[in-house]
Amino acid sequence: MSVDAVIGAWLDGLKESLSSGNAHFKGKVFISFRTPVAWRHDDIILMSERYHSQTTSRHKRRVSEKAKERGLVVVSVGHINPTTEQEHAQNVNHLRLVAEQAEASASRYSGQNYGTYYTQMANEARDSLEVYEKVFDLCAIP
Repeated sequence: MSVDAVIGAWLDGLKESLSSGNAHFKGKVFISFRTPVAWRHDDIILMSERYHSQTTSRHKRRVSEKAKERGLVVVSVGHINPTTEQEHAQNVNHLRLVAEQAEASASRYSGQNYGTYYTQMANEARDSLEVYEKVFDLCAIP
């Protein structure tokens, strides 16, 4: 079975677990080699923002592509299975920081090709933040 088939089965919720070489899933968690890299919560995929090997990075990219094809939202965060208020706050703060840095870059490169790129990045980060807070029913975290 191909990695794409495993990813598809995970996203479609067809099985509780499935494996293809170094990519597999158990329930809501997608694992590359032995590293959990994505967690599904309803219509949102929390993707690890951490750096990984080439193969794991390719797995993450394919998960992201397949998820978006299905209309799911993919959000890159530090904690893919947040269980505490502190982990949620760290994820929210990370998304805010990404948006703020992208907005600053968009302003700095306004009128240039990079300006559009950074504006899009900022909008995606703000959208991700909004979805994250809604899915996890968070009040605005200061």
